[in-house]
Amino acid sequence: MNRARPAATLLVVRDGVDGIEVVMGRRPPGGPFGDVWVFPGGAVDPEDQAAAPDDETAWRLAALRETWEEVGLALTDPAGVPIPPGTGSVHRRMAEAGVGFAVSRLVYLSNWVTPVFVPKRFDTHFFVTDADGDLFSGDELAEVAWMSVESVLTRHGRGEYPMIFPTLSHLRYVSQFSQVDDLLVEARSTDIIPAIEPRRFERGSTTELIVDNDPRFRT
Repeated sequence: MNRARPAATLLVVRDGVDGIEVVMGRRPPGGPFGDVWVFPGGAVDPEDQAAAPDDETAWRLAALRETWEEVGLALTDPAGVPIPPGTGSVHRRMAEAGVGFAVSRLVYLSNWVTPVFVPKRFDTHFFVTDADGDLFSGDELAEVAWMSVESVLTRHGRGEYPMIFPTLSHLRYVSQFSQVDDLLVEARSTDIIPAIEPRRFERGSTTELIVDNDPRFRT
């Protein structure tokens, strides 16, 4: 059965001179989604599940762990405490040092499920949080940067910054807000978050993806 694997993605946002900025990274060429721009994130690993009391916390831990691994932002509790160096489970090392990932800082934003016609499927929880700090690219991303949402959308419209459909949909959603506080207030007030499984729509010779069960991302 083509089951969707749990995954998590984190939109890290801050207020910038030209509106809201978000952390994005470019996948290396040649690999999965080569040269595509993404938010930090990835699959929920066994170490995330082992460190979590429930599935929702495991999603949050995965989002925070992937953000630290991919772009170098360590969102910890207590704030500002560095992640202990070493090998093996980062969650174990942190617990031994009396520090944890700041799971309460994440606001659950949306749930996207890869359509059944795609061989490799993910059940992805998207979160958003406000933060600031310097970035560095690890092994999984060719480059990382704080990017103005408006500028990314403009350049994407010119054929630059290739992105997958959920990434583009979230950037369009964030572009409706002029300040991070407004975005977070709206996100926190959203009580019902349906699972979004885009469906295919044939328009002439082109195939489009349609979202019709979440008004925030409806196309």
